[in-house]
Amino acid sequence: GSYVKFGTHVGTGDVVCNGHIVIEDSAGGARKLMTTA
Repeated sequence: GSYVKFGTHVGTGDVVCNGHIVIEDSAGGARKLMTTA
């Protein structure tokens, strides 16, 4: 099945982000989308 997972992430690199969203479709492919601060 598909799911959407929200998680917190601490950016230590040059990308500033305050979290990320992991989306997995029915095919089993997961994508991590970072949310910028």
